[in-house]
This record gives sequence, C-alpha cells and structure tokens, in this order.
Amino acid sequence: MTEIVRYYSQEDNGVELAEIIRSVQKRYAHVQASLIRGNYKTLQQQFELDGKHLTLTTQVAIRSIYGQIDSAIKGEAGEALKRQWR
Repeated sequence: MTEIVRYYSQEDNGVELAEIIRSVQKRYAHVQASLIRGNYKTLQQQFELDGKHLTLTTQVAIRSIYGQIDSAIKGEAGEALKRQWR
C-alpha cells in the first residue's frame, strides 16, 4: 500500500491519487449506508413485533378488567333488584 501511495503522491499523479481517494470514500459511504439500512430494517421489525406484543397484552388486560367490572355490576345490580322485590 505504501508503494502505491508513493507512486500516486508524485506531483504528476496528484489528480489520479485524488480520484482514487474519492472512489474509496464513495465505496466506504455505500458500505456504511448498507449497514445503516440493515440496522434500520432490523430495528423497524423489532419495533413492530414489540408493538404487536404490547397491543395483545393490553387487549387481554382490558378484556379481563371489563369482565371483572361487568360481573361486579351484574352481581350488585342483581342483588339490589332481588332485595327490592322481596
């Protein structure tokens, strides 16, 4: 690698060296972008899974609470009606 840098760092090859540097930087940017996109997709999928799990857990909890409240109200109302008609 040092030999290449020495060769291209000579005055008459400065333009070629600059082009090589730009090419390497461009490739580096593409690699980084690919890694970032992959991480983004993974995070997005995990977020969707976590959201679905949270939604299902919340729905189960709400249904359970609703059932308990419904039973309590029916029980109290039923008892009140029975007391009233006695």
